[in-house]
Amino acid sequence: MTRTAESGKRQVGIVGLTLALVSVIALLSAATALAGSNTAYGDGALSNDGGTYNSAFGNDAMGGFVFGGSFNTGVGAHALLYNTSNYNTATGYDALEYNNGSQNTATGAGALITNRSDSFNTATGAGALQPGRTHDKLRSLAGSPRRWQK
Repeated sequence: MTRTAESGKRQVGIVGLTLALVSVIALLSAATALAGSNTAYGDGALSNDGGTYNSAFGNDAMGGFVFGGSFNTGVGAHALLYNTSNYNTATGYDALEYNNGSQNTATGAGALITNRSDSFNTATGAGALQPGRTHDKLRSLAGSPRRWQK
């Protein structure tokens, strides 16, 4: 009886793995390859981009009315929505939403949400590095703007 239960678990595991692989393949097939080696998935993702080598996943990710910026990755709704710069990574809703700085990393909802011109920053956590201050070469952890470090 134990062998029957174990083989039933193996069959469920194989079915689950197969479904997961089919889902990944379907997701990758739905991603749109755009001009300039850009890749987008989601309504409005990279809809107005004039840059190259960008990847946007999520509704309106990198899809604002500002053209430009290359080598960027935006994951999440509105990530890097209005971006004009290069080499940025934004993960989370509204992460680096308004960005003119280069080589920034924002992880978490609203992390570095308004970045007018600052570069080389790392913001980790919801709301990290909120607007209103100069942020060149800073790190903010756990969403607390009081934990800045150079």
